[in-house]
Amino acid sequence: MLAGMVSESTLLSAIRAELGRNPSVVVWRVAAGFDVLATQRYGLAPGCSDLLGVCKPNGRMLALEVKTLTGVVRPDQKVFLELVGGMGGYADVVRTVGQAVLAARLACEGADSPYRRWPTFPGVAPPPKGNASED
Repeated sequence: MLAGMVSESTLLSAIRAELGRNPSVVVWRVAAGFDVLATQRYGLAPGCSDLLGVCKPNGRMLALEVKTLTGVVRPDQKVFLELVGGMGGYADVVRTVGQAVLAARLACEGADSPYRRWPTFPGVAPPPKGNASED
C-alpha cells in the first residue's frame, strides 16, 4: 500500500490492523482535535501521537505519529515525540505500514528512539543531569 495514495485515517487503520497481529505490542488510537461547538480541544495532550502503545517484554512506551508521504509533523507533535523519546520511550514518525512494524519491533528490542532529545518547551523541566537522553 502506498501511503501517499491513501488518507491518513486509512493508513492508521491498516497500521492498527497489522500491529494487532503482533503479540509483543498493544497500540491504541488517540483521538485529538478541536470541538467547534464546545470551542475546546480534546485529547490526551497537545501534539499527542496518533498511536500510543506498550511493548513486551520491557513495558516500553511506543508513540507513533502517522503521516502520509506528504504529511508534515507539526511543532507540537515534534515536542511530544521528543518528550517520549527523552523519557526512554520509543517515538517515531511513520508513513507506511512497514515503517510502523519496524518501529514497533525496534521499540520492543530496546533500540534508541529517533526522537531522543529533551524538548525545549515551556513548562517542561529538563531531565536531571546524567540522563542518557542528553547528547
